[in-house]
Order: sequence, then C-alpha cells, then structure tokens
Amino acid sequence: MILKEFIKKLRELFLKLNSQNKIRILIIGGLSLFYAAFILTAAVGIYSSYKMTYEIYKNSSDIDLARKTQVDFYEQFSSWQNILVIVGIFPDSSDFRVHFHLFSFYFEVIQNNLFNLKLQFNEHQELTHDIDRLIVIHRAFTDSISALISEITHNKFENLKDKISTAKIEERRIMDLLNNIVLRIEAVNEKSYINIRMKFIFIQIILALIVIIGIVIFGRYMSKRLLDSHSMLERGILERTKEIMKTNELLKKEIENHILIEKDLQKFKNETEEKNSLISLSESKYKLLAKSTKDIIFTLDSHLFFKSSNNAVKDNWKISQNDLNNFRILDIISTDNNMLAIKLISQKIKECKINKKPCSFIAKVKTPNMADRAKYKFNLEFVSLNNETEIIGKAVKI
Repeated sequence: MILKEFIKKLRELFLKLNSQNKIRILIIGGLSLFYAAFILTAAVGIYSSYKMTYEIYKNSSDIDLARKTQVDFYEQFSSWQNILVIVGIFPDSSDFRVHFHLFSFYFEVIQNNLFNLKLQFNEHQELTHDIDRLIVIHRAFTDSISALISEITHNKFENLKDKISTAKIEERRIMDLLNNIVLRIEAVNEKSYINIRMKFIFIQIILALIVIIGIVIFGRYMSKRLLDSHSMLERGILERTKEIMKTNELLKKEIENHILIEKDLQKFKNETEEKNSLISLSESKYKLLAKSTKDIIFTLDSHLFFKSSNNAVKDNWKISQNDLNNFRILDIISTDNNMLAIKLISQKIKECKINKKPCSFIAKVKTPNMADRAKYKFNLEFVSLNNETEIIGKAVKI
C-alpha cells in the first residue's frame, strides 16, 4: 500500500511538469535504466567469461594430468625393458641402478597422479572406483616387476619368457584402463563445461531480452521527440563504424602477419627437432660402434690431450680411460728419443688441424704399464663444435 501511494504521488507530480521537464526526466531516467542494465549485463558477461575460463583451465589441467600419467607409465615400462637389456648384456653396469631408480620413481609419480585424479573427481563414484582399481592393479604390476627384476639379478631365469609375456599383457591392460579413464574424464569435463555455458547463456539471453524490451518501449515513446538527436547519433555511429572497420582491417593484417611468423617458427622448430633426432641417432650409433670395436677410438681437445676413449685402451695400452686423459697423444708416442720424429708428427697434426683435413701416421706407442712398445697406425679427423676444435681419432695395431 505504501509503495502504491508513493508511485501515485510521483505520477501526479510528473503530470504537473511542463513538456521540457518531462522530456528531460524521461531521458535521464531512461538512460539511467539503460546504463544500469548495460552494467549488469557486462558484469554477468565478465563473470561468466571468468567462470568458463576457469572451467576450461581446470578441465585442461585434469586431462593433462591424466595424459601425463599415461606418459609416465610408458616411461616406467621402458625403464623395465632397459633393465632387461642391461642385465642381459652388462650385468654389472651402473646403468642398471639408474633404470631401476627410474622404474621406482615413476611408480611413485603415477600413484600420486592417480590419487590426485581421484580427489578431483570424488563426486563421480564410477570414475573414482575405476581409478581405485587402476591404483591397485598398477601397484600389483610394479610389485611383480620388482620381484622379477630381483630374480633376474640373482640369475633365476625359471619361466622368464612367460613372466615377461605376462608383464606385457598387464602393461597393455593398464594402458587400456588409463585410456578409458582419460576418455571418461574428457566426457565429464565436457558435460560440466556445457552445463555452465548453457546456464550463463540463458542468463545472458534473459538480460538481453529485458534490455531490448526496455529499449524498444522507451524508444517508441521518445522517437517523436528525439529525431534530431537520433540523426546526430546516427552520423556519429557511421563515423565510428568506419573507424572500427579500419581498425579491424589493421588487426586482420596484424593477425595474418603473426600467423605467418608462427608458421615460420613452427617450420624452424620441426627442422631443428629433426636435426637433433639425426644427431642423437648418430651419437648412439657411434657409441655402439666404439664399444664393440677392438680398435682404439678416442677424442682429443685442441691441445692434443685425450678427452675420451673406448674400452679398447685397457686391453691394448694397459691404461684406464681416466688415466689416459692426463696424457697428450705425443706423450705416448715412443721414438727412441728421436725429437725430430715427434716434431714432424706434431707439425703434421698442426697442418691438418688448420686445413681441417684428415691425417694419418704410423708410430710406436709406449704407456707406463706396457711391457713392450707396439706399432699403431693413427687416423685423425678434425671437427668444429661451438667454435671449438675437437679431434676424433682411431688407432689400429699393425
């Protein structure tokens, strides 16, 4: 009743006003309502954008965590396969401990990831049940692999082939469960995102309809009194539209330039990755050949000191790889105190280094632990890496 009386009095006061004051009040009131509705719509839009952005980030984090778990499990199984290879070829290698440590490390990482996924989706009982089941299966798989590793290291090879086959079957089973969980997480997140998006779209539509209806009513009421203002506003809008179109064209060109730059960067990245892969493959082949050959393979720095060598130095020169690094190549060459011969060899190496050409020479070698001198043919090649010269050499016993 009080509100009704208040509105009635306001209406009476409004009717008593002259036409100019009525128009002023209508304009001020209409614009105020319009601005209030605009601010409300903008606030809801900003909040909805924030909420959807947060959901997208959260969903992306969940999926990334699940995908990372898949990668970590693959790394864990790769460590187990590397252990099999190392135990079969180099049973006393320190690489065994490294890969066993990685195997255990990835077990802890995967368990932690699965536990975090379980906490994040605790409202979805079926999904958390599957994650619990995967946690148990993965722990049992890791325990069985650890037991198998223990048997292998103690030379217990009973039913080894069957056990390895069983491990591979379990590995595929766990990967299938992980893939299923990832797909279900994606479906849950997509459903959640769609629900939030539809809710805010509905709110935005309602607010937009309210604003549109208000504008239509207000516009029809004021149209006869605001023709001049409308014409002026229309001209301003046209000018502003032209400016916006020009700005859009500039932005479009800028975006196209960014796209071209991004494509060039991606192409460069792909080429770099391809080259790095080829380098890694070449290094792996070189290391495999260096370990398996009976010839002595070594590298020298720019001062002719040994930097690295293969295992053949132990059998041929009776010296360890670390001790050899304390010598220059000229220090192990025995020339019966013939300083001229050493000088000629040194000069030949220096000329080949300057011209970046391979060189070879024959000389007798004598290290502190060798009983007799032995004759070897040396072949040297010069390579530049990061503005530094490195020498790759090979010594063949004659």
